[in-house]
Amino acid sequence: MIMIKQKSVQKKNKHIIYILYVLCVSNFGFWGCIDWLDVKPKQFTEEEDLFSLESGFKEALTGVYQMAARSNLYGSKLTFDYIDKLAQRYRFVTSSGEIPLQNPNYYDFRTEASERRIIPIWSDIYEIIANINNLLYWTDMNRHALVTPNYYNIIKGEALAFRSYLYFDLLRMFGPVYRNDPTAKSIVYRTALNRDIRELERADDMMGYIINDLIESKELLENSDPLNFDYINKNGATLNEDPFLIFRFKRMNALAVKALLARAYLYMGDNDNARIYALQVIESGKFTLTRNNISDCILSSEIVFALHINRMLENVTNRILASSDWIINDRDNFFRNLFNVDNDGENDFRMKPGAGFEETTYGAGTRVYIMKKFDQTGLHYGMTESMPMIRLAEMYYILSEVASTFEESTYWLNQVRNARGISSLPVFRNNTEKTRSIGIEYRKEFYGEGQLWYYYKRTGASVVQFFNMNNIMPEITDRNYIFNVPDDEYQFGGITQ
Repeated sequence: MIMIKQKSVQKKNKHIIYILYVLCVSNFGFWGCIDWLDVKPKQFTEEEDLFSLESGFKEALTGVYQMAARSNLYGSKLTFDYIDKLAQRYRFVTSSGEIPLQNPNYYDFRTEASERRIIPIWSDIYEIIANINNLLYWTDMNRHALVTPNYYNIIKGEALAFRSYLYFDLLRMFGPVYRNDPTAKSIVYRTALNRDIRELERADDMMGYIINDLIESKELLENSDPLNFDYINKNGATLNEDPFLIFRFKRMNALAVKALLARAYLYMGDNDNARIYALQVIESGKFTLTRNNISDCILSSEIVFALHINRMLENVTNRILASSDWIINDRDNFFRNLFNVDNDGENDFRMKPGAGFEETTYGAGTRVYIMKKFDQTGLHYGMTESMPMIRLAEMYYILSEVASTFEESTYWLNQVRNARGISSLPVFRNNTEKTRSIGIEYRKEFYGEGQLWYYYKRTGASVVQFFNMNNIMPEITDRNYIFNVPDDEYQFGGITQ
């Protein structure tokens, strides 16, 4: 049992919180369960003792991944739930004809209802960042404790990369529409565990910090990461393997860092660097596009980075089946349009009933469609309970977007389309056709993964699918994309404008 006493720099009541990690090693070597215990302060292991042992660093690193897997964050709200609802991924039409998500107030982030959704995202991510900053401090302070070859580089590289992942998503939520106003104020950048007053950073400065940390992470991991991506046939480490270094797709591995660099450079409009890193991920040979999802809904061989979600069946799969929030009961209009069925035919396995979706009944016999992506029945233990954070197809889409010719752009997009069972598109004739086609693939590919909303915001889309809310809000504007920084942060959180 490992207990870590840490100070939270982002809690508005400014008290000391005690974060207790109770970690157990599962039979495949991935650090598993984390619980919260109510114990007396005298029972806490002091940080100096914790980080005097190599095992303490491993447990602290594992702890931040598990914190991010909570339902307030990537275990629900920032994947298939809130963020995907903003992108109009679901459609439940009530008996009176009401469509709950078709409400302009849902896109006003200063309302009380929106604040209830948004404040936990802000506070929980900064809590994780505080823990990462503490880990990074001790990694350099007690480097001598990391005696296993490459452990220093791997632990520090992962911590920097995961902090960058979190900061980037915070920026994509709370920052401006970058292409329209990159100098606008965005979020707070903290690299130390303290209460120092910080200003909101300009979005372009924030991206500079993120890129710099990712470059440092890449350099640390490039020749240290074993890149063990044995997705399919493995339940645990062999006698000659370090359990801490297997199943690298469930950690911020060296290729995940490059994929995140590609994503970040694209966000900034740096097409040359986005292309370089997307190609490096594809050409690594570690991932392959999947051509059938009947027995592997999550497309295991394409996952560059995923989080481990404890009790996935209970916390994700069964929740989706049991709630009207995540279903589609309008096949003829919504479902067919969402997946462009009339143009792509019925062969796209991402939308086929029985593979991409399950057709079932809800309530009084209403026929509905529910995604099956998170059904991981039958997969080997190392692959189960995985929430995709970065997948291979995105690298192809990035290459399609930054391509210098329409021929090249069409080629990269067709690689994914063909793998999904649908025919190639003819060469794009203009940028409008290119942009429209890439957007269609984004909405088909990342269903339930929270990426479509960010795509809409990055491209500054003002008119997008299903946003015409009975002419109440025919267009979305920049303010409908920017989450409101919690007001209490200015009073209690140590930030200024």
